[in-house]
Amino acid sequence: MSTKGNSLARTVLEKLLQKSERAWAQQAEREHTVLFSEASLPEYFKLPLRQDKDIAHAELREAERDGAISLEWDRRAGTDGQIVRTRLVDPNRVAAILGRPSAWQAYAHALNALRPWMHLGNVADILARWRTGKTIRSLTPLEVQDVIDACKVVEACRESTETDDVPIRRLSGQLFADSKRIEGIGASLDMVTAERLEPPWRDIEDVLSGLGLVKLPQPILVAGNGAIDLDDGTTLRIPAPYIGLSPASIRRLVLGENATYILTVENLTTFHELALGKAGRPNGLILYTGGMPSPAMLGVYTRSINDALTRPGVKRFHWGDIDLGGIRIAASIARTYEAPLLLWNMDPSEYLGYPARKRLTEDEVREIERVSEKFGWPHIASAIASDLRAIEQEVLPPSLPRL
Repeated sequence: MSTKGNSLARTVLEKLLQKSERAWAQQAEREHTVLFSEASLPEYFKLPLRQDKDIAHAELREAERDGAISLEWDRRAGTDGQIVRTRLVDPNRVAAILGRPSAWQAYAHALNALRPWMHLGNVADILARWRTGKTIRSLTPLEVQDVIDACKVVEACRESTETDDVPIRRLSGQLFADSKRIEGIGASLDMVTAERLEPPWRDIEDVLSGLGLVKLPQPILVAGNGAIDLDDGTTLRIPAPYIGLSPASIRRLVLGENATYILTVENLTTFHELALGKAGRPNGLILYTGGMPSPAMLGVYTRSINDALTRPGVKRFHWGDIDLGGIRIAASIARTYEAPLLLWNMDPSEYLGYPARKRLTEDEVREIERVSEKFGWPHIASAIASDLRAIEQEVLPPSLPRL
């Protein structure tokens, strides 16, 4: 068997089908041909043996007899001497010969499979993108099962993560009989739940945390001046340096007398430093978000903020990494309540000379500007766009608001 001859025949058929698929994506009607010239198909003229060309011709003749294509021969080259061009006759037959679904077949299957999930997240937009031939996070309609499984995860999380976080591998085992399946469909989970279907995409850890999926359920860590109203009706004063409780056990956090703020903190090292008094005694509540806050953590925060911000002079702050991830975490907290969320220590112009983890990309800066405009932080976005350093929170010295 001449692998070179077989390969050439498949190349020609693939070119024809891809041209048809592009026209389908653009909703255009065209005739599709492949010209056998040294410019458009040089490999045809570089076949080393006559046997290779004969096998390529035989494969293409078979496709013609099957009604998939038509062949135009160079009469000057003699019988079976040289092909001038091929024309596409039936793209579905070409797809069958190639052993793969066409773009429209894959899309039709995806559309039918995702109909029960059209109400969820970005599913309708994902299908609209696929209809135009676009990929999303390198995923195509051929990966529709990943998207279906992502929808199942999102639906399960909505039903079970309002009061407590869910162990990711337990849920994965319950849904798919595979404890690691959810970790393997992070890109699809991001697609289904993203605010918009554009890069830069979220880190998978942030996607999972935002759904309330954790490797091990974590307590909510709280420090500062205040108390905790527990779900059983008792009230517990927050001890020094801090306390950790299950989200399900907390009814709300209560600001202490004369306390003036609630500060959420993205990273554990900084939370510990603040709780231990490295920035002075806190005159407010400090909550550790664990990176991207889970729905259970945001539930506690929302119940607490509703009461705290009724006091005059009380403000809410967030301190996180100076990068896109930090801004997205701040946004998830900001949208829980109508009162402004102030960004604490997230202006890079105040920290000249501090080392950067990396330089921010244009896409990251553009997304930071978009999110910041939405939540009232354009001055921070402007400073970040001018500076371009991605600075981790742990690099900066601990400090607290003084109101």
